[in-house]
Amino acid sequence: MLLGLEGAVQLSFDFEIDYEATARKTDRFLERDLERCLRYSGKHRTDLASPKFDATGAAGSHDNTVELKVVRGLDAEAIVQAVALTIDNCSSSGRQPFKQILVARYIHQLPEWAVAEKIGYSTARTRVLKKQALNEFADRFEFYQKKFKIAPIELHILKN
Repeated sequence: MLLGLEGAVQLSFDFEIDYEATARKTDRFLERDLERCLRYSGKHRTDLASPKFDATGAAGSHDNTVELKVVRGLDAEAIVQAVALTIDNCSSSGRQPFKQILVARYIHQLPEWAVAEKIGYSTARTRVLKKQALNEFADRFEFYQKKFKIAPIELHILKN
C-alpha cells in the first residue's frame, strides 16, 4: 500500500495476472473442487441459485478427528456460501452477462452452446465472455473468502 498526495491511500497492483491461466484454474475450481465442498456441506448446486446465507465461517485448529470432520463440513459450507454470493455479485448487464454465464454453466451445468443460446451470443463470443466472467469471479471471490474467514483459495495465476 502506498500513501499518495494529501494522505490518500492508493493500492499498488505491481503484478500481472495471466488471465487465460486464471480462467482455467477458476473453471477447475467451479467444476471439481466446488462439487466436493457441496458434498461435505450437504448442499446441491441448485442451492447456489438463490444465496440466502449467514456470513459466518469456521476458524481455528482442531486435532480431534471428529472435530476435523465437523470443521471440514463448516469450511465447506462457508466456501459454498462464498461461491454463491460471489456469483450473485458478478456483473449482470447485456454487455457483461457474467452472472448469467456462471449460473448457466456452473449451477445449471448447461453445455457451452446452451449457455450461448441463453445469453444471446455466438458460442465463440460466449467463450470470450466466460473467460472474463471467470476472472471477475476470481477477483470477487477474494473478498468473500475474507468475509467468511476461509483459508485462502488462490485462483489467480501470475505471469512469470
